[in-house]
Amino acid sequence: MTIRASPADEGFINSEWSLIFMLRTGLIGLQLLPDTAQPNIVLITDAVCNVTDIHALQKLVFQLRNYSVACSFIQIQGDCNTNAVFGHFSSPEFFTFLAKGTSGVYIPDENQTTVDGILNPIDCRPLLCKNLQLLDATDDYIKDLIHQINPEFVEPYAFDYFSGVIRRMHYSMEYESCLEYFLRLRLYEGFILRNLKVLKKGEDQSLILVELSLPWKPQVTIGYKICALSEDCTKRTKLKITVICEAQYGMIRDLLSDRCSVNTAKQTFSDAYRHTIFGLLETDRMLIHVHSFNSLPDLFRLSPEILKEKSLFRYVMKENKAILTISTRELETLCSQNVAAANFVEFWRIISESEERYWQSWSQVYTFRVILTHDHPLPPRLFLAEEPNVKVTSQLALTVFYNILTQMTTFSLIHGQTYVKFVEGYVALK
Repeated sequence: MTIRASPADEGFINSEWSLIFMLRTGLIGLQLLPDTAQPNIVLITDAVCNVTDIHALQKLVFQLRNYSVACSFIQIQGDCNTNAVFGHFSSPEFFTFLAKGTSGVYIPDENQTTVDGILNPIDCRPLLCKNLQLLDATDDYIKDLIHQINPEFVEPYAFDYFSGVIRRMHYSMEYESCLEYFLRLRLYEGFILRNLKVLKKGEDQSLILVELSLPWKPQVTIGYKICALSEDCTKRTKLKITVICEAQYGMIRDLLSDRCSVNTAKQTFSDAYRHTIFGLLETDRMLIHVHSFNSLPDLFRLSPEILKEKSLFRYVMKENKAILTISTRELETLCSQNVAAANFVEFWRIISESEERYWQSWSQVYTFRVILTHDHPLPPRLFLAEEPNVKVTSQLALTVFYNILTQMTTFSLIHGQTYVKFVEGYVALK
């Protein structure tokens, strides 16, 4: 007899979703805090939980990092070998990964640990605040715990990078940009500073080596190296970016293999890892594209013909899908005849077509102003009961507001949606 669970029952049957539900409640509560508050979530748990769905795990960690939430855990069950019920057992390794991946702390319930020691804010500062601290590569608690179960399994859980862990380069790229922008973007995405070196290459030139680390899943880490040929991180210089996969040999073989694995679970992990690496590449390329703005005069010198246009682009519905196109035929003709105008329009087209999930990351590097309006008319009979068909909208106010934005900004990217204002800076900042 086979019993199939409905989607509404999955949260009660699959115990791994209980952690996501608890963290979701914490994220909702964080929305009530003021903007200047430092968000932190502390869960007291027996650690009898594990998120095996790699896609759900990546979405969970991505959301916690986007809100800069330090997620910490206090385990109230010391021995993971006893009191197992229906095959459920504690997963301290997973909670250790989740705490380190969000700059939190994991406090196990050991015999020598007292309640006063756990709640001492001086001894447990990471529990109360998010720190961009150096990555702690040692985890004696996990190794001792695995050693109690089977000493032969200790080596895969040894997190020092000189025993059992292989570092395999995934790709290497060279850009011309500012080190500051890459550091701010990577640290916001959850990368942790592992190492920093300043080497003298000559009498007047120095070399900066920055090594970052991103806990991707238990026993798998993504390394990100930046080599800059200048000490001034705010100036444009040549950057060499190297992305490294750090894991056991078997995991690296499954993650980096080009062949389609027979094991569906391994193939799912490989696809999720490639999606993460592809996201890093896309983010870097968009950052380089935006930062190339002040390197080409065609991108910031507007011709009078472009200023006459109401906006550069507009959305056209094709096959129930909004397609971004050039606003007028006159502008299309101008782009075909004028190389400078074509470069200008193409630069902003790539930015306008970027995915929405990148915009929150750009807010850590560039300044955006977002104004929210209602998407639907207000319900009838809200103010005037005798006129049930009346719809209260703000179209008149929005029209006036759009006209003010047109006068305040340099040009309109998409009318009624996005406006761009050029701000002149110092020549030294080029």
